[in-house]
Parts: sequence; C-alpha cells; structure tokens
Amino acid sequence: MNMMVFESSRAATIKSSPSMAVSMAAKAMRARRGHVVELSLGEPDFDTPLHIVDAAIEAMRRGVTRYTAPDGCPNSARRSTAVVAPAA
Repeated sequence: MNMMVFESSRAATIKSSPSMAVSMAAKAMRARRGHVVELSLGEPDFDTPLHIVDAAIEAMRRGVTRYTAPDGCPNSARRSTAVVAPAA
C-alpha cells in the first residue's frame, strides 16, 4: 500500500481512517486483479440492482427505518454476501 509522507511529525501521527484503508486495499486489488467493485468511499458508478431496491422498499413498509448497530442487523450480513460475492 502507498504510504503518505508528511513534512510535519505531528501530522504523521494521525492514523488513516478504516474506510480509507479499505479504499486503498481495493485500489491495490484492482491493480492486481482488474475489476473490483469498491463501496468504501464515494458513490458506486452503477445503479442499485432492482432486487435490492425492492428489498429496501419492503423493509421500509415493515417499519425497518431506524439506524442499525455499527455492525448492521443480524440478517443483513448473511444477505449481503450474496450481493458482493463474485459472479460465477
């Protein structure tokens, strides 16, 4: 991974955010493997797939409209693996 060089010793003590670390890892993966869908920073460069839009609408109709814990809700982790798994 690329490391930043700082003129200030104080600035050098500031740690990178976890999302920046994930973004840098995705950039490195892209350099090695080609196409990588990165969702760590910014906005994706593709529309949200229809089945995800439909699931979000259904969840809102059921009243699932509050923030979750930092690690998400129990069912979301299981479901998200199907979304981010590589296409066969």
